[in-house]
Amino acid sequence: MAVRKVGNVDVFLDADGLVQSIQLAGRPLYLTSDPVLLRRQFSGENLNPVPPVTDLYAHVSTDAIIKANPDCYYYDDRLGTLVLRSLRGGMVEPGDIRNGGFGMLFAGEGWGEGSSREVAALALLYAGIGIVYAPSIAPIHRQNLINNGMFPVSDWSLATRLVSRERVGLEELTVSFDDLSRRIARYGGLFQFMEARAEGREIDQPIVTLPRAMTIVEKILARHMKTLHGAVKPGDSGFPTTTRQRLPMR
Repeated sequence: MAVRKVGNVDVFLDADGLVQSIQLAGRPLYLTSDPVLLRRQFSGENLNPVPPVTDLYAHVSTDAIIKANPDCYYYDDRLGTLVLRSLRGGMVEPGDIRNGGFGMLFAGEGWGEGSSREVAALALLYAGIGIVYAPSIAPIHRQNLINNGMFPVSDWSLATRLVSRERVGLEELTVSFDDLSRRIARYGGLFQFMEARAEGREIDQPIVTLPRAMTIVEKILARHMKTLHGAVKPGDSGFPTTTRQRLPMR
């Protein structure tokens, strides 16, 4: 069985090169709001006992994950050094996370809120983070993590099993994903999935939403996406098609 790295996370592949399971290889980082506990982790200490979720930094925006100017204009390895350096009060210095050998980050609710800039996920990955735990993760940032082959987790019991170095199967990791995100995760990210899609190994599944009253944006999407009934609803996923569907605007 082949193994590849997503940050400091081991990803086990089946015979077809698809993701089968993962195992944490690096350390967990608890993004506590206590700067002393943060510094102890950056110095190599593993916290015991671990902080409760209520003590973890909540509502960390993508602007805090990667600074708006000039950090967010990088698309290379520099992102991994600069990640989270704009967190309140300089709690994280450049290089702290990358140099700590962390593979999994724990945060409070509302992780990845704000502008949802795509490089926020990339910055975490370049710093070694392959798994992000938070009780709630902003939807666009969550999708950006998945698209980069990373693993968002919101189940505390599952997160603690990963910290214990248990090898966890993809089916369990993606139980809360929609079907398209689950398929992207199987390929290890959006680029690999789109390659399979272009080669005809992945076929777009039609959206099965029944006819409903829609907003103007939903109507536009319904005209350009593969649907069974000419309708979409919040939560549906898919790709716009180049062939326009000849459906009446309602």
